[in-house]
Amino acid sequence: MSVGMSVVVEEVEAPERLDEVLGAHERVESVSLGFGDVAASQGIEVETIGGTADYPGDVWHYARARTVAAARVAGVAAYEGPYADYSDPEGLREACRRSRVLGFDGKGAIHPAQLPVIDEVVGE
Repeated sequence: MSVGMSVVVEEVEAPERLDEVLGAHERVESVSLGFGDVAASQGIEVETIGGTADYPGDVWHYARARTVAAARVAGVAAYEGPYADYSDPEGLREACRRSRVLGFDGKGAIHPAQLPVIDEVVGE
């Protein structure tokens, strides 16, 4: 029995090196985009991890699209990291919609209260 590996993208240079990272070992089964550390590494100011602050669009679009594209090329699953403000179901719902539209296979959660919203939007 072999154990699969999941890669977590958490640095500003990671989206540019995803092909290399995902092809680094045959047991890599999935990639996950971690917003908090990417935001800190890139200097992105956000109100909540996984949110978009006052940016007039989706500040995470490139990282999201690049992560899914690299996962598809590598033949692995793509999971998006959590939306940190578990008291904001509408913000989570919007983050889930964006995940689903771009083709993510799933969405992370940091609190059980988020699971019904994630299931409602991503689980369809």
